Amino acid sequence: MTLQLIKRCRTLRLSSALLAFLFLLGWPSTATRAQEALTDWDPSVSVAMDTRLEWQWEHPHDEGNTSGFHGRYLNLMVNGQLNSQFSFSWRQRLNKFHDAEDDVFNATDWIYLDWHPTANFSLAGGKQVVLIGGYEYDRAPIDIYYASLFWNNIACYQMGASASLTTDNRQHTVTFQVCNSPYRMDNEDWYAFNLYWSGKMRHYSTLWSVNMMKYDSKHYANFIALGNRLDYGPFYCELDLMNRYSLHQRFFFEDYSVIGKVAYLIDNKVRLFAKGGYEHYRLELGNRQLIEKPFYGGGLEVFPIKGRENIRLHAVADVNHGALGERNFEIILGVKWRVDLFKYTAAR
Repeated sequence: MTLQLIKRCRTLRLSSALLAFLFLLGWPSTATRAQEALTDWDPSVSVAMDTRLEWQWEHPHDEGNTSGFHGRYLNLMVNGQLNSQFSFSWRQRLNKFHDAEDDVFNATDWIYLDWHPTANFSLAGGKQVVLIGGYEYDRAPIDIYYASLFWNNIACYQMGASASLTTDNRQHTVTFQVCNSPYRMDNEDWYAFNLYWSGKMRHYSTLWSVNMMKYDSKHYANFIALGNRLDYGPFYCELDLMNRYSLHQRFFFEDYSVIGKVAYLIDNKVRLFAKGGYEHYRLELGNRQLIEKPFYGGGLEVFPIKGRENIRLHAVADVNHGALGERNFEIILGVKWRVDLFKYTAAR
C-alpha cells in the first residue's frame, strides 16, 4: 500500500513538473499580460443549437429488418470570451440527463475556461475532450454515421487540466493534458496522461498523441494514435493508425485500429465520401480471444445553402461486422441543422 502511494505521488509530481515547465516557457511576458488581464474587459458570447434527425433501416445478422425515425442529438453550444486572455466553451446534450446520484455533468460534453497569458501559451481546466489522436475520434459525434468499436466505447469527456504551446505561425500546437481516466469507475485516483500534437504543413495535417490511461489499480493502457490528413482543394483523405498496449499483450500489432476516409466536395454543395476500417483486439470472449472487426460504407451529404453547412441532408449505407464476425447492414437518410440563437459583443 505504501509503495503504491509513493508511485502515485511520483506520477503526479512528474505531471505537475511538466505543466510548470510549459508555463515557464511562456515567461517573462506571462506576468505582464496577467497584470493587463486585471483591467482588460471585453466580453462576448455566442449561443447555437444543432440537432440531427433521420430514418434508419437495419438488417442485423440472422434477424429481421428493423426501421424507424430517430432523433440522434440535440446540442446547445455556448462560446465566448471575457477579455483578450480568458475564453470559455460549453456544450450541453439537451437530449441526455445527468445522474442526480452521481455526476451532475453527465449530460455536459465539455465546459472549460481557457487562459492565454501569452500568444503562444495557454492553460485550460474543466471538463474537456480526452486528447487522443485521430480524425475519426476528433470529429463531432453529430457528424459520425458509423464508427469503430473504439469510438463507440471510449468515455471521451473527462474532468482535467491542460497546458498548450503554439508556434508563432499558429500551425502547430503541442498540449499536455492530465485528466480522469476514461476507464475510471469509482476510483478517484485513476488518471490519464496525454501528449498531443496538432499540426498543419501545407496540404498535410496531423492529430497525433501518446497516452497513458490507468485501467486498474496497478496498470496503464498505452496508446500511440496517429491521425493523418491530406487536403487538395475539394478533396481530402484521412488515415488514422492506433496501437494500444496493456498487460499480457505484445506492444505492437496485437490491439490496433486502421481507419481511412476519402471525400470530395462538388461545387460546395454535394460531398461524396467513403470510409472503412479494420480493428484487431485480443480479448476474452467465451472461448474466442481474437476479435477482428472490419467496417465499411459510404454516402453523400448535400448542403442546400451553397458554401454553408448549417443545413445538411445525408444518405449513408454501411456494413459493420460484430465481435463474433456477424455482418450488420444499415441505411440512414436524414438531416442535420445548426441555428445561431444569440450573439453578443460588448460596445467599444
